[in-house]
Parts: sequence; C-alpha cells; structure tokens
Amino acid sequence: QQTTQEFELAFCNLSSFSRVLVAVAHRVDAQRWAVTGWYPVPDGGCAIADTFKGNNVYYYAFGRTRDGRLVFWE
Repeated sequence: QQTTQEFELAFCNLSSFSRVLVAVAHRVDAQRWAVTGWYPVPDGGCAIADTFKGNNVYYYAFGRTRDGRLVFWE
C-alpha cells in the first residue's frame, strides 16, 4: 500500500497588490477533487493555507490594485 505524504501549503504576497485571497483545488483520492478557500494572504506577508495530501494542487488567487481593480493569478 502506497502512503500519501501530507504537506502544508503557504502563500506569500510580496506584490504591490492588496487583499489577496486564494482558492486551492486538490486531489482527495484517485477519483475525487475538492476546492477549498478563500484563504486570506496578508499584504507583504505569508500565510499557511492548509494541509494537503499528495502532490496535485492548483490555485486561483485574486487581489486588488491601489485603485481598486482586480488582478488574478492561476
């Protein structure tokens, strides 16, 4: 039986954007995926989102420019 490693996933906001939020899609098992979020990332800092299993995660994030426009990362 193969064991799946767990890891903590952290995100850092070293950009000039503020109020960054991140959602994470991760594999639950061989057949299922789950999406969790929205994890806040502090301006100029880092935060641990959660603990995940395996090695398949995808993220989607958005934040705001100084004039309030949205920016996205995926």
